[in-house]
Amino acid sequence: MHTGEYGWVTEHGETIHLKDDDCPVSSAIMKGDRKARQVHIETAREEGYQICRHCWKEFQEDLGELMGGSLEESD
Repeated sequence: MHTGEYGWVTEHGETIHLKDDDCPVSSAIMKGDRKARQVHIETAREEGYQICRHCWKEFQEDLGELMGGSLEESD
């Protein structure tokens, strides 16, 4: 689960990767296998960066678990 206000942008990347090892790119960064620069998430979003799809999906799932259920509507 991601915590904090900072994430990463890879050298030639256009997306923000949250500090959560569920994302393959973030995992590679944490292991030192991939270079990236740390960014303040909100500042980077204001500069036009988007959160990567994998990170966003994991963030939504984690948030749903914290809220005691899924964020998706059930029938």
